[in-house]
Formats: sequence, structure tokens, C-alpha cells
Amino acid sequence: CPRAVGFSIPVRGNDADKNCSAISVPAAGGGAHDFVAADKVAELDACTGAIQVETDLKMKLIFPGSAVTSFKYYRMDTFQEEEFKCNASTACQGIELVLDGQHLKCSKKPGAVGSCQHLPVDFSVAAFAIQVTVGNSANLVFERGSYFCGYCTEMLPRLFPVLFLDPEGFALQNNLSLYAFKETIQAVEGRVVDSSLVAGAGAPELGCAKVEDEDQSGVSLKWLQTNSKVLPEGHVTDRWCVVRTGSCPISSKYKLCVAGGAAGVLILDPPNQTKADEDKVAFIHVEAGELAQMVPVVYAAHSPALWASLTRRSTADFAGIWHKGVGEESLITQNGSTVEFINSAASWSPATGTVSGNKLTITAPADIAGQEATMVFEVDGAKLKFADGKVMVREEAEISAGPNIGSRPRSTHGRAVSLGGVRAYNTETNQWKHHVGAFGAVQWIEHSNSRKVLFVCTASYQIIVLDSSDPDHHLPVLGKVDEAHACRRAPL
Repeated sequence: CPRAVGFSIPVRGNDADKNCSAISVPAAGGGAHDFVAADKVAELDACTGAIQVETDLKMKLIFPGSAVTSFKYYRMDTFQEEEFKCNASTACQGIELVLDGQHLKCSKKPGAVGSCQHLPVDFSVAAFAIQVTVGNSANLVFERGSYFCGYCTEMLPRLFPVLFLDPEGFALQNNLSLYAFKETIQAVEGRVVDSSLVAGAGAPELGCAKVEDEDQSGVSLKWLQTNSKVLPEGHVTDRWCVVRTGSCPISSKYKLCVAGGAAGVLILDPPNQTKADEDKVAFIHVEAGELAQMVPVVYAAHSPALWASLTRRSTADFAGIWHKGVGEESLITQNGSTVEFINSAASWSPATGTVSGNKLTITAPADIAGQEATMVFEVDGAKLKFADGKVMVREEAEISAGPNIGSRPRSTHGRAVSLGGVRAYNTETNQWKHHVGAFGAVQWIEHSNSRKVLFVCTASYQIIVLDSSDPDHHLPVLGKVDEAHACRRAPL
């Protein structure tokens, strides 16, 4: 599938003990220097779910004259280990490599005679550093580097289509659903909505502004604004707003997030609600003029790992990546009542401490021993407040979606890339029939109200007409129309 939804979960709980390790900056003339152990690379390479990496390693390699003759890295978009070489037989003059912790970018300066080798030019790819071989030259810039954490976790298990409908019930062409995104929403923090902040109805994570039947068309943006049902600034502002299905229309949940300034909306089913062979679709009803105010949306089955990370609310859970201001971050690992800080921006790193309830007390080094911090949850997230006024904010799970996010097909699912087509469900026998390969991505699909005919508008704006009189056995093609004008508007 060319589009998917990935998520990155920051360091959590006791997992840090087995998945995190300290790293160091290589010295000139030091030869081969490992950032990540070979067995950890092998473990991540064997991952059939999603590879999650957290590291503060940032560096720049400038050629010619770089101290590095070999740079090995792992690309998380292609699931491949690669090597950039610079030696007598491999020209690399005029090449610059920049690693910002999560992404690697190769650039060519004017007049460059070298190449980016395996890497695309001027395009950042998700990657982490494995090893550098360091010579005696000095043109090597390490901004910082103190820790690496690598996890193999699950992906969002299943994605479902989302349709935007006008007041008359016709589907609207848009760039808001996953398979129509023009640009990738890359690594934006997620936040589970809390409808209690607007005196909503039902459980807070359901995102219901009022009591409604699920089959209704839902509230409008204007109604939310007029009735003071707008989430406070900082709650979901510029984040993925995550809601669960149930108790009110999906349209209402979605618009509550939009009105709160969300960058995107992720709709998740509750646990055990999605059957293995079940296909679903979400409908979002928009009023005249609303579509231009809408934001990207994804509808998916429940993800235990993502949901557990997004709903961490224990004030005794201090593990994670914590930020203070711009550019200063600390990794806190926790084992029971003992914590350790690793902070490349602080002279006292590493430091240790103890936890009692929602309070953390630093025990070493001696010059800061006795400092205390309190864990609190505020509208804009988890915070660590020190007695001297310093405040640190915990990094939350990040979600990425769009054309640049891919997923490796998993053999455990018994299938590889989707072959396209349409699936028909027999309500009497409770069985599906998959008609493979009739078409791929679509703009819209609509069944006639008067005839047993299915109209399909493909991604290439071709209309395919299928005979749906016997969908349990076959869906023969009745005809095709290329570059159909009606394909660029609402369904027939």
C-alpha cells in the first residue's frame, strides 16, 4: 500500500532498560565507531511491525576533507541498511550529509563531482546512524549525541475510507482523506480529545459535544462556536486530535477537533470492535462553505500500543523524552522508584533520582542533589515542575500520514500489497466476496438507486460501469469512459 499511518512512541516505562543505550561522540583517528550495536540493528531489521527510534544524535559530514571514510545507516522508509563511502575509489567531493536525529539528508554543493550514492538529493529520509569510520581529518561536525532507543512495535492495523458529503448526501472531492493527501503530515504529536473541557456528553475520549444519535449528520462548526463548544488553546492545537467512535456522529467528533485548531484528526475504533474481514467507511457531513475549513482525517482500527501511549496519565510515570525550551531535552528512564537522566545539554548528565508518588528527587551528582520536581497534567500535556521554576514538558506520541509514509507488507497477514478491486458482503450468509483487480485507487464509488449497476470513478478519472446483479460470483464490466467529465464532480 503506497500510503500508511505511522506512529512513534517516546521512551516509556521499564522498556527503556532493554531498548535504550548511551552513545558517545567518536574521536578523530578512532577508526570504526558504533552508535547502535549489531544485534539491535538485526532486531529492528527483523521487525514486522513498525520501527520506532528515539535518539538525540545530530551530526554533519562535509566532503571533501571529512574525517569519515564510511558511514553506515538504516533507512526506515525502505527497511534497508546502506553505506555511504568516501575513499580513493569513490568520489564524494562537494557532498554534505546532515542527520538531525530522525532524518538524513544528502545535498550537493555547486560544482560537486561526488554523488549521494544510495540517497536521494535534497530530500530527507527517515534513518538512524549505525556506524562511522573516522580518519584523522577534522571536517566532521557532531552537534550532540548521548542516547539511542529502538523499539519494534505495531503499525495501525487497518485503515478505512472517509467520505465527505454535502447537504444533499453527495460525495465531495477533497484532499483531506488519507488516499487524497497532497502532502505528508510528518511526525506531529497526537493528543486524545477531552470533551469534558467543553462540558460534552459521554466519555471524554469520545469527543461528543452534546447528546446525539450516531446516525445523524452531526453539528456544524458554527453551532460549536456559537454554543462555546470550542476546545481551549493548546489542547489539540496544531496536533493530531485523536477520538474514539461511538455515542455521537463521527461528523461531530471531527468538527470538535477542527474547531479546536487540530492539524489532523485520527478516528479510532474501540478495542475488539473491528472484525478481521470487516470493511467500514466514515461519513463526514459538511455544510455549505465548511469544506475549506476542514483538516486531514484518518479512520483506523484500534491500536493498543498507540492508545496506551496517548492515554498515559499516571503521575508516578516519569519515563520519556522531556523538553525545556528550544534544543534542550532529557531522556528519563525509570525502573520502579529509581530514575536516570541523560541530557547532552547539561553538565550534570547523567543524573540519578528517586520517585515517591508524583515527586522526583535528584540524588546525584552532589551539586544538584536534593532538587525536587513534581509531575502534573495540564491542558497542554504532562509537565515536570522543579522548585526553582524550571518546567519540562514530556514529548508525546507522534503520528505521520500521507504519500511519503509506507509500510512493509507483513507475512503474518497472509498477504502482501493490495491487488485492488471491490469486496461484496452478503448479509444473509455473512460472507465476503473479493473481486480482485478490477481497479485500484478511486475518486469515488456509487451504486445506482434504480439499476443493478455500480459506478466507479478511478484515480485516472476513468468511469468504470460494473454489473452488480450477481455480486456473490462476479462483477463483469459493462463499459468504460475515459476522462469523464462527471468523474470530476459528485457521484452519479
